[in-house]
Amino acid sequence: MRALLFNAILPLGYGLIVMGLGFLGESRLDVYLSILTLWYFVLYLIIRPPRRTYDLLGLGLLAMFFYFVTLRILSIIFT
Repeated sequence: MRALLFNAILPLGYGLIVMGLGFLGESRLDVYLSILTLWYFVLYLIIRPPRRTYDLLGLGLLAMFFYFVTLRILSIIFT
């Protein structure tokens, strides 16, 4: 039941986030990815869906999040 709830709420939240950021005129991919990653992990911690395997989506989102954060930090340091 928790997995079904998680799988139903996650795309609804993603849709609202993308529409909201688009409405605000945001065009940077790193902002979208950061907020979507944050939504995924907050929802994952609240609902705690059961998993039979490793959370590959979470690992991928976290890796891309760290990549974009590293790029942002390096651009601040070197400009």
